[in-house]
Amino acid sequence: MRLKWFLMMIIFIVIGLSDSVYLTYHHYQVNILKPAKKSFCTINQTIDCDKAASSVGATLLEVPVATWGMFAFIFLLFFILVERLLYWEVQKALYCFVFVVIYAMAAFSAYEAFLSFFVLKVVCLMCLFLYILMALMVFSCKHALNVSHHELALLLYDLFFRSFSRTLLRKGISVSIIALVFSGVIAFGLDHQFRSYFSYMRVDMLFFNPE
Repeated sequence: MRLKWFLMMIIFIVIGLSDSVYLTYHHYQVNILKPAKKSFCTINQTIDCDKAASSVGATLLEVPVATWGMFAFIFLLFFILVERLLYWEVQKALYCFVFVVIYAMAAFSAYEAFLSFFVLKVVCLMCLFLYILMALMVFSCKHALNVSHHELALLLYDLFFRSFSRTLLRKGISVSIIALVFSGVIAFGLDHQFRSYFSYMRVDMLFFNPE
């Protein structure tokens, strides 16, 4: 592991999490409160974060895409921290798994970018920042592992087929469950708080301004 690239990856995860929290907040603000004042990143008909937040591509399984982003970033952070704190010595498998998860997140980001740019024909600046961040995360994670794609494929094959062990499976599942529980509680808890907050504000607006 190259420490500087690993630290950069952690920083990118924290930044991505912060951006996802804002995008979740913004999603409910636009879709529930429907404010008359546009957000700071709505500049014209093309660069319009509000339009992107209210589009079909803004949700997945009736949950904001930004909330899934929160969940993914928190999961990565807890997955790494839990393994580090418990020191279960599965780093080799851990970072390969992290790399695969980051690649999956980057692939989904590429899909969202295609949908935004070519289908909806709208640019969300905060989303664009996240797309660039995902590319940087892939780059930093690959450099942290310091292996080629071919070597990574062989490494994954060795880990899960040739030298697969029940100990590795047990430890990996344990770390994953802990990370999933914490990330689920935090991400969907924040989602619920944002949704409830703007729902209450919407009720107040209708009560005091019935017109």
